[in-house]
Amino acid sequence: MDHRLRPDFERSPNLQDILDAYGSAKEALAAGNHYIALLKARAENVPEIENAALIMCGAIKKNSDGLKPGTLIQEAYGQWCLGNNVVAGEILKNFQGSSNLVSLLKKPAINVLILYGPHSKHHAPAEELEGFEIIKAMVKRDETAPPLSDIIPRGFEPDAIIVLDIYGQRLPNDLYDFNGPVIFLNYDFDFQLAYQHQDLQRADLIVGNGAYEHYYLNRIYNCPVSVFPAIILPFEKPNILQTPCKKDIDLLHTGLSFTPTMREKAQFLFRIATIDNPDLNIRIHHGFMDNEKYLAHVRRSKFMPIFNGRMYGGIQSRTIDALLNGSFALHGGQDVAIDLLEANRLTIRCSSSSNLEEDVAQNLRTYPEDWQSFNQNQTLISTELEQLFLKPWDRDKRFIKYCLFEVARFNYRRKKINALRTTSVVDLDRCLFLAKSDKKNRHSLYSLALYRAIENVVNRPLDEKRRDIVKSIFAEASSLFPGSLALLFNYARYQWLIGEKNDAFATFQILIDGLHSHYFEPTRDLVWLRVFENTSELMPPQDYFMSLADDVATGNQESKNGRAVIGATAMSYMAIHHLQKENLQIGLTYLDRALKLFPNHFPAARLRFKALHALGEDCETTSEAFNRAINLYPPFLTDLLHLGVSNELAQNKELEALSLVKTWVYFITRCTWEREDNHPIPELTWKTVRTFFNQLPKHLQNKLKEEFPREMG
Repeated sequence: MDHRLRPDFERSPNLQDILDAYGSAKEALAAGNHYIALLKARAENVPEIENAALIMCGAIKKNSDGLKPGTLIQEAYGQWCLGNNVVAGEILKNFQGSSNLVSLLKKPAINVLILYGPHSKHHAPAEELEGFEIIKAMVKRDETAPPLSDIIPRGFEPDAIIVLDIYGQRLPNDLYDFNGPVIFLNYDFDFQLAYQHQDLQRADLIVGNGAYEHYYLNRIYNCPVSVFPAIILPFEKPNILQTPCKKDIDLLHTGLSFTPTMREKAQFLFRIATIDNPDLNIRIHHGFMDNEKYLAHVRRSKFMPIFNGRMYGGIQSRTIDALLNGSFALHGGQDVAIDLLEANRLTIRCSSSSNLEEDVAQNLRTYPEDWQSFNQNQTLISTELEQLFLKPWDRDKRFIKYCLFEVARFNYRRKKINALRTTSVVDLDRCLFLAKSDKKNRHSLYSLALYRAIENVVNRPLDEKRRDIVKSIFAEASSLFPGSLALLFNYARYQWLIGEKNDAFATFQILIDGLHSHYFEPTRDLVWLRVFENTSELMPPQDYFMSLADDVATGNQESKNGRAVIGATAMSYMAIHHLQKENLQIGLTYLDRALKLFPNHFPAARLRFKALHALGEDCETTSEAFNRAINLYPPFLTDLLHLGVSNELAQNKELEALSLVKTWVYFITRCTWEREDNHPIPELTWKTVRTFFNQLPKHLQNKLKEEFPREMG
């Protein structure tokens, strides 16, 4: 790896920040942040809370035996999961607010309605579960849910409704008229904030996976939040691989490896891919293999690099896939809930941005002894996994029990909210009709109408009638809300999309003039994003959504961080407007302003480097700009390599230029993409590589000729 290209993939809040947010283990346990309660209980030497936290994290059998009877309500959940319903009921009688759950435990079957979508079908429990009567209804992405009365069979009276990560029009309009608890299993709280907020604020309980999610959800919503690290679904049933495979892959990653929606993962995997060691077999595949191929690759791998800056205190399915199939998990930080495990600590390694490469080298050196120890302890490892990650039948029962128990423990009843759920309005005409008649929700409805009208144009871009509708809605909406951040931003991007760039520039200018004063509803306004994967996309999606969630969670009434990302994106468009007219210095001024406003705006950093390179004035400043752009989003290296190299050569820095080429060759020969258009390689990049080909180490020359024979000539 080039010494200048070592992106920092760690994010805040980190695990220590989350730990510091609670005054004690007791406080964290009461709040439902069970992994944090576990860590703090061990630090405080409070075994009762430690055992209770472990029970609520999924380590039930062993820790139920270790809990002193009658001290903590979590004992009842443990006994219920062990099938001791009568014992659980007797324990609950000692705790206020548990009478409803005590009554449910006496029923022959508890009635539960499950609402879910195709993406959450694997969390939808089986219809025949001992002790439960389950009715399920799936609502697809573009469908509108019918009323509850049409979903619930005659004679079936739910004791609770569990919603598996669907929102808006996919939920019945009369859902919140239901008498009992409405419980949400939530995914991607930040990416879907504006879609989810109006539903989650009406919930009786929100269930998530990790401490990071709890940290934010608990600050954004008034209802209780509870997180369950062992809720994750492994790829297959938890039977550890018994027959060792040949370990010919040192490090393997598959899935969404390089995408702006997971920027820190792209930074982490880039560091892995560019380790300067010719003996390593590193394979990083952006894409999803079919099941058998995926498992075959996992079983051949010594380590699986895994990192998600939003998963502190949780467990990812990829981690469990690795452990079940004889691969060690290599996490890029303290994100995984490793303290939940005992025997499996051997199989999980945690590193950090400061010493990742050194840790990889050390782990590979000790791997033979560690692999031997793994094989010797397979029984303990397997038993622990099977107790934590149950077979589907038992897992489904445990999940429903978790939801019902936490609803009873918090004893919270949602408040009646009579306001319209604007996200439930789908039809464009209906949206406009309501916008004219509903003064309270007028801005939100107009904003939503414009958003949906733009989406209609994107689906049929040459339809003039659809274009006219967008212009008509914007004219009407902006006459009422001339200073609306979402209306201005979405319409300006739309104008740019259809080629009206001068008009777009003018609209962006209005936005910038009132950036910090324009009206903005962060929990309702949908900011139009379409092309996540495209390198020409000027809106950094992950950074926007994380900034917005942080604003809402910290009570930042002005949404300063979310506005900063929007403003920096607007300035990036304004910069391009000038750059395309060869007004390079003016364009550069806009990019400098964008990065001052939001320093991590990686599309602006990329454009700034290109502008500086085109100006050709200060090579050292240009090199710094190149490093900044690549470190913020490393896949840019493929597109920018030839410019970065030419800038080094202009300074007579041939070794630095060669180092950049060498880093890219490591990257491109160790990484593959499911489709070529996911990561196109410009001819200018190949031309640069061919120029330096004979100076590259022999092993890299061979890899290039083997993998890219046509390009290498």
